[in-house]
Amino acid sequence: KAKGFLNYRSEWRKAEVSNFKHFIFLHLFRLAKCGQVLGWFYYRNRLDISIPCLMLWTVV
Repeated sequence: KAKGFLNYRSEWRKAEVSNFKHFIFLHLFRLAKCGQVLGWFYYRNRLDISIPCLMLWTVV
């Protein structure tokens, strides 16, 4: 009986781990998408800032 219980526990552990991996994967995917958008905005803003600076720098 104890062996069956242990087997059941290990199966449950496996299921838990796979669910956990799935959960992390989904969240990583979402985070990556958010990061991409934020990075894109940041990059654009940096370009918007750096272009006038470059113009000023070339003028000076």
